[in-house]
Amino acid sequence: MSQILRPLRANLGAIAAVSVGAGFIYAYAQPKRSTVFGGFNPQYLRLESVEEVAHNMKRLRFAYPNADDESGLPLTSSLLTLSTPASRLLPVLRPYTPITTPTTRGHLDLLIKRYPHGAASPYLHSLSPGDRLLFLAAIPGYAWKPNAFKRITCIAGGAGVTPVAVVLEGEWEGLVRAAGGRVRVVHVVGDGEGGMKEGWREGWVTKELLRELGVERREGGQDQSEMVFVCGPPGMEEMLVGKGRGGGGGVLAELGFGRDRVHRF
Repeated sequence: MSQILRPLRANLGAIAAVSVGAGFIYAYAQPKRSTVFGGFNPQYLRLESVEEVAHNMKRLRFAYPNADDESGLPLTSSLLTLSTPASRLLPVLRPYTPITTPTTRGHLDLLIKRYPHGAASPYLHSLSPGDRLLFLAAIPGYAWKPNAFKRITCIAGGAGVTPVAVVLEGEWEGLVRAAGGRVRVVHVVGDGEGGMKEGWREGWVTKELLRELGVERREGGQDQSEMVFVCGPPGMEEMLVGKGRGGGGGVLAELGFGRDRVHRF
C-alpha cells in the first residue's frame, strides 16, 4: 500500500479502497428540514441501538430529537464528542465522522473501534441503549459540490478501513451496480494469507497500480475536472502526497496531480 515497514493480515490489515468514477453524487431537490448540528451547539443525543460489527467494533446509532431531523453537516464533516470515563480525571474530547449520510433522517451512526488503552473508545463501547453522549460541535470537512468533477479517486487505508469495508461492502457493491460502469472499487490487501476475495489485490497502493487503474493526469493536460481524496496512516499518506500537511509531492505528484488536485483528510 505504501512504504509501510511490515505487511498486515487481511482480516486485521491495511485495506485500501480505490474508487474511480464520474458524477456519482447527485443533488436532489428536497424540502428544507430541521437540522441538528451547526457550529458550536452542545447537545446530548440518546443512544438508540448498538450493533457489534466485529470483536472490537461497534456501530452506535444515536437518535435525533425528532424523527424527521437531518444532521445539517456538509459531507465528510466530523462531530466533536465529550466522554466522561470513570477512569479519567478529566473529560475526553474526540472527533468522529458519522457513517450515515447528511440527509439520513432521525439518527446518525458512528463506527467505533475499541482500543485497549484508548481514552474514549472503551467508554463508548460500554454505553447501552438509552445512555446519552454529549456532542459539542460540528467540525466542517471538505466543501463538496455535487458534480464539480468529471472524475474522482478516493484512496483510503489503514487498520480502520478493515471494519469499514465489512460494514460498507454491500453499499459499495450497490453503488457500483447503480452507477452503470462509472464507479470502480478495488481492494488492496497487504498480506493475503488471511483470505482473499475475488477481485482483491495483494500488495500495496503503488504508482504502478494507480497508473494501471488509470489514476494519472497526462503530461501537459489542463483538465481541472479530476480530484484525488486521500486518508490513511502517516506512512501511506507520506508516500502518496509527500511530507507535511500541505502535500504537493509523493506518488500522486509523479502521476501529475498537483497540490490543488489532491485533498488530504
